[in-house]
Amino acid sequence: MEPYIVALIAVLGTLLGSLVGYLLQRRQAREQRRWQASDLARQETLALVQSTSATFDQREAMLWQERRALYIRFLAQVDEWIEVTRDIRDSGGLPRVPDIQSSEDAREASPLAAAHLDASRAFRSGDVEMTVLAGTPVLSVLDEFRTKIYAAAREALGGGDMLDEVADQRGRLVRAMRHELTTSFAGDRHRGAVDG
Repeated sequence: MEPYIVALIAVLGTLLGSLVGYLLQRRQAREQRRWQASDLARQETLALVQSTSATFDQREAMLWQERRALYIRFLAQVDEWIEVTRDIRDSGGLPRVPDIQSSEDAREASPLAAAHLDASRAFRSGDVEMTVLAGTPVLSVLDEFRTKIYAAAREALGGGDMLDEVADQRGRLVRAMRHELTTSFAGDRHRGAVDG
């Protein structure tokens, strides 16, 4: 074989080898960029999931703390109204006073009436908050409790007594609150029945 043919074959082989190497390197670079893009997308998705989860957990913990404070405050309001109701019952009810036109007239007529009005207003305010913020286990017993405490207050105004029924319902309400607060941050995850 002639030397120039050998040289030509060598040059063509080198050029062909360089072209094949260049194409393979380009393909590998493209694959690597795709892997990096896919990896970046996975990392961004993971970061978003972790951020969302952390935000949800933080909001859930804040709701738990808010509910805990609300339940404590509400039970204090309930106990105050029960105490005033007991005092009214023990005194034989509120005396009939003529010419009472407003709550201010009732306040002036009797210190017990004033205490009853204050306690019932505090309860009503707490009850509104409970309706908005309480979890499912608590809401499931709150309606019955509300009915009993209003009935007991009405009964006590005439000298009657329903406080034992209120005490039973208060116990159910406290058990529901404990169930919710000890089961998870948000009791709505646990819609199980509260023992009665």
